Amino acid sequence: MSCWKALASGACISFVVFACGGGGDSALTAAETVDDSLDQLCERAHECKTDFPADAGFMFDVVFEASVAECITSFDMISLRDEIQASVDAGRIDYSADDGADCSDFVDGLSCADFWSNALEGVPEGPTCDTVFLGNVAVGGACVIDLDCIGATTICNETTLLCEEG
Repeated sequence: MSCWKALASGACISFVVFACGGGGDSALTAAETVDDSLDQLCERAHECKTDFPADAGFMFDVVFEASVAECITSFDMISLRDEIQASVDAGRIDYSADDGADCSDFVDGLSCADFWSNALEGVPEGPTCDTVFLGNVAVGGACVIDLDCIGATTICNETTLLCEEG
């Protein structure tokens, strides 16, 4: 499961979980990776603001705010960083810091056009971006967040706290 699903599960915006990792630092905890991915998303979005697609379906400032700092603050409120770290610690999620660092490096290397293409499609196409966080809970198993569940289309039912096809 990609880092994208990690943030998307809390944000209802699939592209929020963008690059994961710390620009090559593979010693980060899962929570630090989420924080760094938010910083990277907001920084890149503002760097590439002039290339933001007019047909994106929303206005730039509505999602990414007026500044990098405001963007980070906004996404930080919905990041699920603590829940993700708890799920990693409990074994419901496998986390690869090395894959996170590689994915972060991939996103750093994207042109603005490719950044927006990746961001708006929901999953970065980097070779390790979909293996930063991998859910371990099968359909019918106990979960806390969507990322706990195996597979890109599974969700954690908020009422039953069981993984199910979404």
